[in-house]
Amino acid sequence: MNTPRCEFARSARLVTTSYLQLLIDSLSFPRYLAPVFQIITQPNSLMAKSLVPITEYAQDTKTLNNPTVREVTISSASGTGTARGLARLYGIIANGGSVGGDSLLSRDSIKNLSTPIIFGKDTVFITGEETSFGPGTFYRKNPKGQDAVGHTGHGGQVAIGDEANALGIAYLTNHLSINGIGDDPRYVDLEKALYRVIDRLQTRT
Repeated sequence: MNTPRCEFARSARLVTTSYLQLLIDSLSFPRYLAPVFQIITQPNSLMAKSLVPITEYAQDTKTLNNPTVREVTISSASGTGTARGLARLYGIIANGGSVGGDSLLSRDSIKNLSTPIIFGKDTVFITGEETSFGPGTFYRKNPKGQDAVGHTGHGGQVAIGDEANALGIAYLTNHLSINGIGDDPRYVDLEKALYRVIDRLQTRT
């Protein structure tokens, strides 16, 4: 989860977006207009406070790119890894808890991770989307309309396990966009291309 100081040079530096750029971006993605407006004009709103859940962990590049901060493991607020590593992690979930013939998670654990416990519209991140969450997991449909479990993240990050296709997927970017629910166009284009390949492979077999 953390970044040892000796590995810091290998990790990407995060690039945050200014409020002005967020406003401009929200014109292209209207669902984010209300949240961005709250962040800028209502600093005491739940939306604004959710961006700084830990006072010492402010959302700015000086903090996020500080090697001392990155050495600390804060599993609910930060983590450093590779897209390949996250894809392997969620691939374990997508393959019934096993990897290389070794069972790392029980069937009950997989079931718990894959079962939503909260449904409805998010009253904090007010995009108007119907969402469902489990124990630290988020659920979405893949381009084929099948359920996938994982989590989307701040700035366009995505990591999911697709049990229907036994596939772990991850997209990480150091250039943080306004997108936070798996709708970053950069990811969406890659996801569509991936599932086109899957469809072709399944058609051949």
